[in-house]
Amino acid sequence: MRKANLDDFFAQARSQPPEVSFDLQSRILSDAFLMQDQWARKAAPINSSNLWFDVAKHFFAELGGAMSISSVLAAALSGMWVGFAPPAALADVFPAFLTTQKSDIFDLLPSDNEFQ
Repeated sequence: MRKANLDDFFAQARSQPPEVSFDLQSRILSDAFLMQDQWARKAAPINSSNLWFDVAKHFFAELGGAMSISSVLAAALSGMWVGFAPPAALADVFPAFLTTQKSDIFDLLPSDNEFQ
């Protein structure tokens, strides 16, 4: 197809915009109302005597449940363990980072004279 043919084709399409049938509109709206009802029931307010427990239960459920919470807890505890009692291979490395002075770090950087 040539460009002129395409221009004519698009001009004809613009002159006759598609119309959505009433049946399709009603089905779309009924599906939307059904979904809104489902979301409203899911997000219903918590009516319980133990509010904090229910809030925590919903919060952890939104995070992914017991598996994700246990994974995050395991990672946090292992990080604390490595931080407080580092393995023997890292025992010599950590004090070097803690005792490094600001001037020691800048001594490792090239000076301005080296770039000229």
